[in-house]
Amino acid sequence: MAQPVLYLAPHPHNFQNAKVLIALEYGRSELGAVEIRGPAAGDTLSQLATSRLPALETDSRLCLQGARAVAHYLAPGRMRGSSTKDSASIQQWVNLADSEIVQPACTWAFPELGLMKHNSKAAERAQLDLKRILRLLDAHLRLRTYLVGEGVTLADIAVSCSLLLPYKHV
Repeated sequence: MAQPVLYLAPHPHNFQNAKVLIALEYGRSELGAVEIRGPAAGDTLSQLATSRLPALETDSRLCLQGARAVAHYLAPGRMRGSSTKDSASIQQWVNLADSEIVQPACTWAFPELGLMKHNSKAAERAQLDLKRILRLLDAHLRLRTYLVGEGVTLADIAVSCSLLLPYKHV
């Protein structure tokens, strides 16, 4: 394989793809060319469930699965943290996005996209959970431009992409 291959999830509203594509855009100068495609029969990664996508296969046969790992690999070093403290803070925000934003964001937005049956109680709970997270973000960003440090990091990408569905569809 001449260049890395990035396999994206097939659904057009997949926010996990967005995380990876943004990291790729920032890291492209360090990485060089990357082929982007969906999974297809015969590909090394074709047996992966779509829940494991996006995935990346490099020319050295490294195979990474999942948005967090792929985005981490594709992003330039400065976006992963310039110190141990910054790196840990970035991971804290990425974890918050994955553990506390994604589920309520999907619960609220998926019915609007026809991906899930509407459940009023679940939607109400999701809205409350997201409002709590947005208050936390608002308080943290009141005197800052970025979640960690003085530039865009994987923390900003993870949190903003996790909020894409409710911002775009509800």
